[in-house]
Amino acid sequence: MNMKYLGCSPVDGSSTFRVTITPLFDDQGASSISIQQTLDQPDCVAHEPLLLFETSYGNVPAYHFTEDNVVAFDDAGSLPVYFTNKKSSNSSDQEWRVKRNTSGNVVLQFVVFPRNLDITTPMGPRVDMRRDQGGLIAVGR
Repeated sequence: MNMKYLGCSPVDGSSTFRVTITPLFDDQGASSISIQQTLDQPDCVAHEPLLLFETSYGNVPAYHFTEDNVVAFDDAGSLPVYFTNKKSSNSSDQEWRVKRNTSGNVVLQFVVFPRNLDITTPMGPRVDMRRDQGGLIAVGR
């Protein structure tokens, strides 16, 4: 998963964030990861991009997020997030935008599941998350 914090106009001039990754388990071992990402006071204006999400790398698709499986909030409460395609004609990247101005820190929460693979999955760069021997394996992309 490659996500770039666009930072909007941070109050203190920095664009920092914190990420907490928690593995989730089923009867076969690690099954997914829960992610909580905190953006420090991004001071983002409604309908401006907050994050840029790379939807694929080579022929390997990134995890498919929808607005329904991303929960966001800030100091003012629930923060509706929506996705748009980046305004470049040859880019498949998504811009994650907020429907109102942000207040204080922004927290995003979501769960990522490993990619389902089978004999028909094309070869490509190993940038996806996969199940492996009871655990999960992925690169930091």
